Amino acid sequence: MSIITRKLATFRRVAREEGSGALVRAVENNLRAVPGYESFARHVRSASVAPRAIGLRMRHTAPRLVLAYAGGIGDDLLMTVVLRELRRRNYGGVWIISEYPDLFRYNDDPELVLRSDRRYEFWMRAFGWDFVMPWYSHMVPGEDRDIPPQRHILTTMCEKAGVLGPVTLKPLLELDDDERERGRRVPNQIAVQSAGMHARFAMKTKQWFPERFQAVVSALGNDFNFVQVGARSDPPLDGALDLRGKTSVRETAAILSRSLAFVGQVGMLMHLARAVDCRGVIVYGGRELPTQSGYSCNENLYRPVFCSPCWKLNTCGHDMACMDEITPDDVVRAVRRQVARHGEPLAVDTDVITTDDVPVRTGPGGRRLATVVNVFGAAREIDAKFPREPRPDAGRVARGRSVA
Repeated sequence: MSIITRKLATFRRVAREEGSGALVRAVENNLRAVPGYESFARHVRSASVAPRAIGLRMRHTAPRLVLAYAGGIGDDLLMTVVLRELRRRNYGGVWIISEYPDLFRYNDDPELVLRSDRRYEFWMRAFGWDFVMPWYSHMVPGEDRDIPPQRHILTTMCEKAGVLGPVTLKPLLELDDDERERGRRVPNQIAVQSAGMHARFAMKTKQWFPERFQAVVSALGNDFNFVQVGARSDPPLDGALDLRGKTSVRETAAILSRSLAFVGQVGMLMHLARAVDCRGVIVYGGRELPTQSGYSCNENLYRPVFCSPCWKLNTCGHDMACMDEITPDDVVRAVRRQVARHGEPLAVDTDVITTDDVPVRTGPGGRRLATVVNVFGAAREIDAKFPREPRPDAGRVARGRSVA
């Protein structure tokens, strides 16, 4: 029996016993052994969105820049900083690709918001559009750690997009009045998250101890009402209003906007709280420095043990000594200090990107070109975006639009 006959017999058996879906998977698994299959498959997958991609090209003016992170929801929220700095430089015609378009509702910094689909990238490059992924770190191959950014992650993201000059390190999420009002769930409200292992790129080294979060809630329960937000899988906290897994991102943002403070760890909710001007008490431990990813308006509980900052992901050879040094009493005192400041303006962090950080040259026709380096060390030239740069195009579409 020839190999082809044997393969066909196998495919018939799979289809008969397991259905057409299993047959498709079996065919794909066999094709993977063919040289050049992966390249061919990428083109086939890209071709499947061709009608939508070409439709976008026909309906809209070509963008000057397309941003995408392809990370977690917190990373997409952080891109609002890049969008705002581009707008401040009158750099219009910016599109953004996101799995979470609700983050950009009422945000007119992007001209267009596209629902995330990596297959779009092929067509955008084929159309010659400038495509930027402003990653601020990546994992060291073969090791359980990230290469840390040299500056604040928000500064790094702006650098990757060719932004120069002063930048404001504050993410943005716009809420309307009704949303904000619905965020008030109980009097004297404090929002709390007990874990962050539901994140797309969850890291055990960012986790404090659930029993210590419980001790904080118990110690402050007579003076404040806690609202627990986060994922359904987060450890429940006795004495807190349990909203785990019950709120959307925007509903969670509204709760934070009406809270006296947020208590949690480094992660998406820390950034979301800052976006809606909610003070935070953030248990940093020692994985990363607050100056690398945090905000000075928060109480950032960092412990510089001998191995900090390690930027490890999930393993620790020292029994999480940096986290163990942070006690419930430390957090309780920090919460009381933050609540006492409620109503005061929050400090806004800034940074400056110079041509020493992002080299710039004058190209053909006087075009200013910035040399940007991605997280893998590859350099390329894109438009340099300086403050008050004259804007050559006609303006944004108001309120940003989401396209499926």
